[in-house]
This record gives sequence, structure tokens and C-alpha cells, in this order.
Amino acid sequence: MIVETVEKVNPGPASLRELCSRGVGEQVVRVLWRGQLRFQTIYIPEPVERGLREWLEAVPQCLRQDLLDRSYSLLFSTIGQVTEMCSSTVPIMLASVMESLYSPALKHLEIWTDFHWHQEARLKVLHLLHSQESFIKTLNFACYKTPIFQFQALSFSERFLLMNVLNKFSDLRQLIIPYVADDDMLGKLGQGCCPQLESLDVQGSWEVTNQGLAELSGQCCHK
Repeated sequence: MIVETVEKVNPGPASLRELCSRGVGEQVVRVLWRGQLRFQTIYIPEPVERGLREWLEAVPQCLRQDLLDRSYSLLFSTIGQVTEMCSSTVPIMLASVMESLYSPALKHLEIWTDFHWHQEARLKVLHLLHSQESFIKTLNFACYKTPIFQFQALSFSERFLLMNVLNKFSDLRQLIIPYVADDDMLGKLGQGCCPQLESLDVQGSWEVTNQGLAELSGQCCHK
């Protein structure tokens, strides 16, 4: 896989917040790189994870949000300078960055498209989301927005975990889950597992039928 990056040039000096995000983000990526055997494994060694979490405890919530939003570009600007990128390395690194920076108090979260290459990395992120109650308002499963899932169903274990992740997002207002939604998922939402939900995007989900839409709207009568 060939990766090209385009750097935007902003007029004037960078803001203090931008400099902080860049500095902390690069440090996180470098620590993970040194401590994770060059990302040949999906799991962060326990001493590395503990030390990194302790170091990040003092990072303000708004800065964590910035770091996650910038993780993709930070990853390539830091690790991309010292190693060749490939379809298996990228999702492993991104999963490790997300595990280090994730907080249930974030406002929004995007599960990046690059996870579609690597099921184990996706499962790691799903387990992370399932581990605690979240106050996130917007959740975007961009990892499923790829032609692969237009014609290929999720494995039973991944679908089961994805369905149960929704139980942890009682404050969710917007859910984007393209290509892999189905009638069971819409029925679960219709039963109130995300009671604050205002917007649902299931673009390209070929397993969604009128039955699922009826259950989502509460118009389905179960006998």
C-alpha cells in the first residue's frame, strides 16, 4: 500500500493548543513504537500501557479529543518517518493509540476507516468501547464504510460484540454505522438502548428491511 500525505501550510505561527496536541501525540506514538515490538502484536505490553496511562492522566479532556482527532496525521508524521507503512501495521498502531487516549467523557469518536483491513484491531477497539459506560454524543463506525462489507457479513463474534457495545452509549445522539447494520440492530435501538438517539445513518446496509425500520420506529407488533 502506498501512502501519500499532504501537509497543509497555515499562515502565522501554530496555536499553543495545536503545539500541545502535536507534542503530546508524537510522544504517545513514539512510546508505543519503542515498547510494542514495532507493532507486530495487537497488545500493548502491560508496563508500557500502565506508564502511558499514568502519564496521560494529567492531559485535559479537550486535548485528548484533539489528539484522537489528529491521531491519523500524527501517526504518519511520526512513525511514517522511520518505518514502511502497510495494511497490517497501520490498524495495529491506530488501535494502540486509541486504547491509550480513549476516555468515555469524549464528545465524539470516529473508528477510522483503516480498521477495515484488520479484524483483530477492530475487535480490540470494540472491547475497549464495551469496557465502560460512555457519555459520547456522536459515534462514527467509519471502519465499516468500505465495499468489503457491502458483500461480506460480519463474523458472529464481531456482530455480537458490536450489538452489545450500543448498551454502553446511553447519551448517544448520533450513530453512523454504514453497511453492517441489520434488522436486529434497529430493533435493539427501537427498544431504547440509546434513548437520546436523534440521528441514525445506516447507509448501504443491505440487511436492513422494512421490518427493521418498523421496529426502530416502535410500530412493530410482536406476537
